[in-house]
Amino acid sequence: MKGGGNTKNAGIPPITNLMVSLTNQCTMRCPFCFVDREVTRMGYETMMKTAQFLIRNSEQCGAPPRMVFFGGEPTLEWDTLIVPITRYIREEYCKPFVLSMTTNMTLLNEERVRFLVENQIQCLFSVDGGRETMTINRPMADGSDSFALVDRSIDLIVRNVPHTAARITLYEPTVGNFYKDLRYVESKGFRSVSVLPNLFSDWSIGSVEAFKAQLVRYGDHLIESFRAGVTPAVFQQYGECFYKMMLAERCAGNGLYQTLSKCQACGKCGFGLGHHATMDYAGNIYGCLHPGPLTPESIFYLGNIEEGVDPERTVRLVRMCEEETPGGLDCPGCKLRHICDRGCAPNNYICNGTFTTPPAMFCHYYRALMDDAQRVSTVLGGERNEAFRAYFQRRVMEG
Repeated sequence: MKGGGNTKNAGIPPITNLMVSLTNQCTMRCPFCFVDREVTRMGYETMMKTAQFLIRNSEQCGAPPRMVFFGGEPTLEWDTLIVPITRYIREEYCKPFVLSMTTNMTLLNEERVRFLVENQIQCLFSVDGGRETMTINRPMADGSDSFALVDRSIDLIVRNVPHTAARITLYEPTVGNFYKDLRYVESKGFRSVSVLPNLFSDWSIGSVEAFKAQLVRYGDHLIESFRAGVTPAVFQQYGECFYKMMLAERCAGNGLYQTLSKCQACGKCGFGLGHHATMDYAGNIYGCLHPGPLTPESIFYLGNIEEGVDPERTVRLVRMCEEETPGGLDCPGCKLRHICDRGCAPNNYICNGTFTTPPAMFCHYYRALMDDAQRVSTVLGGERNEAFRAYFQRRVMEG
């Protein structure tokens, strides 16, 4: 490994997009969190080296540098890291550099929200729903209720931040609230909502069925909205199903089975491909921050910002993935079988010890979405609903 992480000669693009763990400390104690609680915090020298690492690699390949502030809760390092590195990038570097952050919103105030907007820091806001769900899913570190604090922060954010995006974690103990929680998040004014299940624990069949029942309620809500001539907010993973219907049908008709780039080992995230990787507080670079413990002994370790990355580590991950026999839950009967990418390879590795066999809940989740989206499409398509037709065509065009 030499210099700024030059992997050009290995045919692997240099890393220009890093998800950076500023600290593993947090204001909340979410029961599904994968972050190690041992106290670690990044120093400003490491943060500056990280920015310069990305800038060098960007100049090498032409891709714009990108940095995601991550944690723990990154705003715990607001004054020590976020503000000074943002000022360096915006006031001294003064070239395109995409900054973003994932936050639970508990430490945001009007001044900080203004700073985010003025410095074009894009945010993904973690919120799982109403009070009942937040009490279980996202309690504060001292055990108190987080809902009132987060609810107030949302109002402040939605008033001031354009294109607000929320992330909901679907957690088994609160899955019975899903429809109500989703409607709450949408009602607060978020423009984009992503819903992903907690995959780090086994879901009972009863909980899977409870989720499906909640999803039917959501699909019925979409049907009634389109019938009223109103195009509703549709959460990301559900909306993608309308494009997947067309894509799966096309691949099946042409005899193509998992030939899409995302289905191949070289198209996976978590391997240090596609300019993207993650970094811990000490400047060590990994394909993904999920699999622990994060040490240079991890198979996902790629290098560090001092010496650069070792392309052979990425090559090894790709080869290991290619050599596996993919698995899943009744794949021959799945509507997604022709286009399935089997999800996040690092997540799969945590759960099953393989890159290409996802947890059962991954299969249950995406099949349930596909089934219900198909139901909604059949009902509204049969009614020749113009509002739905326009939405469907837009989703297919967007992919």
